[in-house]
Amino acid sequence: MNIGILAECYLNECIAREILKRIDIRGKLTHKKYYGRDRVLKEAKALIKRGQIDKALLVIDYEEGVNRLYLEKTLSSRDSVYEDKVIVGKDNSGRIIAVIFDPHPEDVLGIHNSRSKSREACRVIKQKGIQSKLENILGKLVEVLKKNL
Repeated sequence: MNIGILAECYLNECIAREILKRIDIRGKLTHKKYYGRDRVLKEAKALIKRGQIDKALLVIDYEEGVNRLYLEKTLSSRDSVYEDKVIVGKDNSGRIIAVIFDPHPEDVLGIHNSRSKSREACRVIKQKGIQSKLENILGKLVEVLKKNL
């Protein structure tokens, strides 16, 4: 099965890399600096429709306010994985699976550092307090993802 992994931002890309280290799937991780959550969803749908991938694993933000509605319509199935702040969602077809940080991964991990918005994000998540919290989240995420991929 060909799985595409798409990450919305630099921090989500780093988290996606950590997920891939722990789960036995092969797929290409894609992050583009102009990606936003909606573009990631649109790209995943297009890749599936063109037959380039069979399934998509997205690592995205839930966002805040009205922006949440689009995600709620697209992902009909949602399960809380960590304190209602990390959610795994699926579309009706089961071909799009999303790891969703509510509202953003910085908030969930307690990151107050502008470097998380840059290519240095992977260094930021290696800090002691952040890394231990991320490991806890990843353990729970991997269990759920193995059942859905």
